[in-house]
Amino acid sequence: YTSLIIVTGIVLFFVNLAIAEEDRPELLTRTFDRNYIVKYLGLYNYTIYDGVQTAQTESQRAYASSDDLTSVENYTSSHYAKPNAEYFGKAKGKNIIKIHLESFQSFLINYKLDGKEVTPFLNKLARGGEDMTYFDNFFHQTGQGKTSDAELMMDNSLFGLPEGSAFVTKGENTYQSLPAILDQSEGYTSAVLHGDYKSFWNRDQIYKHIGYDKFFDASTYDMSDDNLVNMGLKDKPFFKESIPKLQSLKQPFYAHLLTLTNHYPFTLDEKDATIEKAKTGDATVDDYFQTARYLDEALEQFFKD
Repeated sequence: YTSLIIVTGIVLFFVNLAIAEEDRPELLTRTFDRNYIVKYLGLYNYTIYDGVQTAQTESQRAYASSDDLTSVENYTSSHYAKPNAEYFGKAKGKNIIKIHLESFQSFLINYKLDGKEVTPFLNKLARGGEDMTYFDNFFHQTGQGKTSDAELMMDNSLFGLPEGSAFVTKGENTYQSLPAILDQSEGYTSAVLHGDYKSFWNRDQIYKHIGYDKFFDASTYDMSDDNLVNMGLKDKPFFKESIPKLQSLKQPFYAHLLTLTNHYPFTLDEKDATIEKAKTGDATVDDYFQTARYLDEALEQFFKD
């Protein structure tokens, strides 16, 4: 019976893993939230998985060579580019608000669907409205880390990993990051504001190592049903509730706001849709234009408020 029990356990594990992969693809490779792994695979299996991940990380550190660092330093020094004199230092001492537009693609700028602009406010900004400068030489370079890879690049000038998320597998590293540099050199306070819970992408841990002072996650927002859609808090209430949080920060500050509504699979309540869906025949693509318009409207209201 012992062999039967072992075989049955193995079969059940792989059946459970298959179900988990159906609901959360690449669950074990992307490792976006340890809570999900416990939920789908159980605490015992998670303990084994976490042990393997820890051993791999420790072995990488043990075998790390100073020669690797030397080659990186040589590359960066030989590719050094001087700051653009026209822009360098122009915003010195001012508050910085970085808004991360989830899943937003540049083709939407000035794009019209059935004769209507999908993102009229962002189009206005791209044309120089509100005294804005638009840099369009910007490309998608994320891997399995998705949004977390984008955060890693923006704050640390580092690419994501070939497999998995650096936010999770390298969450205990020390980073030479933008929030830390601004604090050390200019005395900036830093904060992240996001309508999802802090454990996703291991943010509650890695933000400390990146140097953020505060993290306002979903637990600090009104997460009532009317305010939720898809992955979490809708962008309009998110921006509205973020304003007093920004006002509470000691100035000068660096704030990173992450939107959420324009996230796959791009679902939106009918009452919040102000543009018709596209008619490509692909539900995901058709819905994308509605959530992009909602994001655009939320951003415009934030600027007004």
